[in-house]
Amino acid sequence: MRRRCDPRGSAVRRPDRVLECLVPTADLVAVPVGVGSLAQAAPAHYRGPAWSVAPTVLSVEPVAAACALAGLRAGRPTTVATGETAMAGLHCAEVSGLAWPLLRDGCDAAVAVGDDRAARDLGDLDVGAGPCGAASLAGMRAALSRPERREALGLDGGSTVVLLNTEGAHS
Repeated sequence: MRRRCDPRGSAVRRPDRVLECLVPTADLVAVPVGVGSLAQAAPAHYRGPAWSVAPTVLSVEPVAAACALAGLRAGRPTTVATGETAMAGLHCAEVSGLAWPLLRDGCDAAVAVGDDRAARDLGDLDVGAGPCGAASLAGMRAALSRPERREALGLDGGSTVVLLNTEGAHS
């Protein structure tokens, strides 16, 4: 039996409802990638007919399990050897076959971050998130760390960024 995740899931609709009260749209959406269930929802949703100007979709995953990044570079699904990571929910050697076409066709940029970066960036903010939740923030900061990267993604100081957080703080 094949299971399919709803690529228009509430995880990406909920931020839209909050944003429409504040700004017309997001300019960048950073989404953590494990096997791809949540990650496929971002391009499926933001590339849909409701969006005249779609935000940039940035996939973020741990350096120790950067299967989506490897696949996007290779142009095909890729299995990677994984290492240790505190981002257990993102610790996957390959993206699912169902998620791959949406990631391949819908991600504008991809980045892999180390545990140290995610932990440091999480420590900078008073946000209740665990390592997987911190991945989006660390990835966004890494992707936008240089002016040429921001320019390539069409972002500036007035851009609106959505960080999808998939994990609450550990107790």
